[in-house]
Amino acid sequence: MARSDTDALSPREAALSQARWQAILETARDAIISIDPTGVITLFNPMAQEIFGYSADEAIGRDVSFLMPSPYREKHAGYIREYQKTGVARAIGRIREVEGRRKNGEVFPLQLSVGEAAVGDEVLYTAIIRDVTKEKQAEDQLRESEERYRTLFETTHDLVQSCDPDGRFAFVNAGWRRALGYSEAQIAAMDVFETLHSDSIAHCREVIKRVLNGATVRDVQVRFVAADGRVVEAEGHVAPRVVHGEVVATQGIFRDVTERKRADAEIAKARRIAAQRERLADVGALSAKIVHDIGNPIAGLYMSAQNIQRRLERDGSVSADSIGRPVDRILTTVNNLNALVSEFKQFLQEQRLDLVETELGVVLVEVVSVWEEEAKARGIAVRIAGITERIVVHADQAKLRRVIDNLVKNALEAIRHGPGEVRLEAKLTAGDKVRIVVEDTGPGIAEGVDVFALFETTKPEGSGLGLAIAKQIVVAHGGHLSHQPREPHGTRFVIDLPRRGPATL
Repeated sequence: MARSDTDALSPREAALSQARWQAILETARDAIISIDPTGVITLFNPMAQEIFGYSADEAIGRDVSFLMPSPYREKHAGYIREYQKTGVARAIGRIREVEGRRKNGEVFPLQLSVGEAAVGDEVLYTAIIRDVTKEKQAEDQLRESEERYRTLFETTHDLVQSCDPDGRFAFVNAGWRRALGYSEAQIAAMDVFETLHSDSIAHCREVIKRVLNGATVRDVQVRFVAADGRVVEAEGHVAPRVVHGEVVATQGIFRDVTERKRADAEIAKARRIAAQRERLADVGALSAKIVHDIGNPIAGLYMSAQNIQRRLERDGSVSADSIGRPVDRILTTVNNLNALVSEFKQFLQEQRLDLVETELGVVLVEVVSVWEEEAKARGIAVRIAGITERIVVHADQAKLRRVIDNLVKNALEAIRHGPGEVRLEAKLTAGDKVRIVVEDTGPGIAEGVDVFALFETTKPEGSGLGLAIAKQIVVAHGGHLSHQPREPHGTRFVIDLPRRGPATL
């Protein structure tokens, strides 16, 4: 006669072993049910009671088929007889998904694993059961969500795509297929990177990396390559698709902005042509102004030179001081002339840009460092407002610095002597743009004065060319330079620039 494993144990050890097994049965998070070879329940643990709604007293001693819905209930006894006769198992040693029936009549999905064991001369079948109702409901909700997702996005003109974590396409809508022209077979064999222009791949890899970490990335600029080789400009956002707390896909919704970009480029070209014509139209007035401004200084130079000559002729022992003062005036006048001619040449030249990635915080610090000492001598504070993030713009760094430098210089000259303040700020704004602000506490600009017009200046010693050139540089970047009063007094200059640089043809 076979002996059980506990026969060799002392009574105390047997009691401890029994207690352990009982604790396992009591605390298991799965239902555990044992039946004898006739199908009668011999064990019904607490989780089985919770899942099926029967107490152990109600379940033990009954045929297990009462826990099954039709038609499994009627067929179960036949399954047992067939197994005992042939040894061919339908459920033993496998994990299957079947249905159970609760005490209240509710039929629910469950995961079933059945094992067979001999205890002495007895054979027992033990089932471990897990209620998968919530999992099935989540799957159904996901499937319904998927269908709604597909139905909704098939009707939009936007380009919608969903990709697995490796970038393989899971779904593209009709708008995407129309815009890019790939066949179903091509889409099935491609990943998203094969549809991108080479200059967008690195950026999109970074975007996807962030999305797979759970972030939604907005204002994504991307260039697709259509099946026929066309470049399709698009912008939109990419978001994670989360199932049971895990990111399972990336979802991108883009708008085709190819025509808008082309139109922007045409507008930019037209503006450049118009600006060039405007400069040419101003050449006549500019030339007349320069001739006028040069005339009087030349006369002054001539008279000063004559004066020096006469003194030297009259008295060969004239002191150096008496000679030095006229010479200083000559040098000062010549320097002013040189500055005026230099600005004149710069205004006439087309603003050709050497575009590089430029960090605005660094540029502002450099400008402030140039003017800090003079500002301190005047009793004026120059400061940069707190920049909370790294702001990078595609710009000609030297020319952009010159614009900001000119605005700070003008602000200091407007205040003249402190107390006063010049404040610089840089920040991101809507539409993928940046804004640079230079404001002062000076007297402000009189109403009706166009400080950007040629020769229009509020300073007695000013040429009226500095701000005109500054505006040229900003416009060449595809931006806008403006000014407005600062309350309660002072002036606020604002530079708005596209973060990715001027539109290109």
